[in-house]
Amino acid sequence: MGYEYYGSQLGTYMQWPGIDWCPTTYDPRFRPWFAAGAAGPKDVVIVIDTSGSMRGNRISMAEEAAKRVVDTLTEADYAAVVTFSFDYSTKSNSLTLQQMTTAAKADAKAWISSNTAASGGTDYVAAFAKVWQILGASSASTSFCNRVVLFLSDGVPTTWDPGHYTSVQAAATLHNAHVLTYGLGSGADATVLKRLACENAGVYYSVSDTDNLADVMAAYYKILSPMIEPCQVRFIEYEDWFTKKRLLGACVAAYSKADPSAPSTCSATNAPITVVTDVPHLIGVACLDMSLMASNESLRANAGWADFQAAINSARQACPRRTLSASALEQLRTAVGPDAVCASASASALSTSSSYMSRTSLLEMCASGYPHGTDVGSSGGSGGSSSGGGSSAAGLILGVVVGAVAMVALGCCMYTQGKAQGQRSAAANSSSSAMSTASHSAHATQMPVSHAVPVVSGVPVNDVPMGLRVESA
Repeated sequence: MGYEYYGSQLGTYMQWPGIDWCPTTYDPRFRPWFAAGAAGPKDVVIVIDTSGSMRGNRISMAEEAAKRVVDTLTEADYAAVVTFSFDYSTKSNSLTLQQMTTAAKADAKAWISSNTAASGGTDYVAAFAKVWQILGASSASTSFCNRVVLFLSDGVPTTWDPGHYTSVQAAATLHNAHVLTYGLGSGADATVLKRLACENAGVYYSVSDTDNLADVMAAYYKILSPMIEPCQVRFIEYEDWFTKKRLLGACVAAYSKADPSAPSTCSATNAPITVVTDVPHLIGVACLDMSLMASNESLRANAGWADFQAAINSARQACPRRTLSASALEQLRTAVGPDAVCASASASALSTSSSYMSRTSLLEMCASGYPHGTDVGSSGGSGGSSSGGGSSAAGLILGVVVGAVAMVALGCCMYTQGKAQGQRSAAANSSSSAMSTASHSAHATQMPVSHAVPVVSGVPVNDVPMGLRVESA
């Protein structure tokens, strides 16, 4: 059993084969396959304020948000969770970043449930000290790719002076970390939190007590997405929502085309872009499960399985990084809202630091996104293979998957691009797919259905609140 599926930035989900399914809580944007397809491998440190002012609904919101972020992670990601109030009460679930295996994610969520009681003060200094301690100890426990700190607080820091901005910026630059800050409620110190984000290549989010904090924080991948070369196929092993079986999917992100005449967003990617000046608009993520082509048992029994597994692991970990320019960062902030814009703030030193450039050059990949030397299917190329036909089999499977996923992504791009033209064809002739939306139901009815996977109907799920304003592509 497997699926061909697509989740859009509108919250729309399309799938083949179709299933009689009317979800009330499913949102594709916060599934691990979506975040992995959009942002690639990543390091994430979740920092939660557990001071006394967080009592009541706010601490419940924070706990749900931290768990939602954990749910977006895959085995290619590494993460840690920090809670803070007083200096002596600051703690973390681990001394280093942990690879987010299924077991590690369950442990992290259990730790969050047990360590989010609200009491005490609001010691930002101790919280950041713990973050840098974890990152400093994680030289071997890392994705070796982009890194973010998600810092949530609802209050004013107990102790803070101008020198602390300098120390945070120096540490964030040293550890190559983008700092995203979240001010919860009217009592949050927006001045400090916004400056921290602006000076550390991040974004500040103002979140009210009635907003969906979990959705806001779990959308962190939108900041990471433009920092990876597009058209990278990511292999994600995940648990099927319906059958609870483990499936292996090949996923690729789809973006709006900068050149309308181009056949796809990948056609212009002949050479890597090192600095992003115009942020590509993420449309969604398309995936194809390997079990549509062959059962897991037959795949593992194939003589080329070992080479195939090595190739998909390389693809999963590939990190062809790009640096965000100051203008690109401002574009991302503007998309969040006027409160996030940092036009008057000091520029971040992260993108030009020697440690950042050293890390970037060390991890530079070839244009296709695979590490140099990885054999992904040439029948006779250089380097050879000790496994002979096995390597060719692995390459053949990879080639088919890459082509199929690219076709799905192209079809999904055409769905969303076609919406602007106001075209809509009849979908009643098909009965082989399912579709749902976690945003406004009008988006589903406006989307044309004349390409790729046919769609029978749009199922509105109006009781799933969204924290971020969703714009049409």
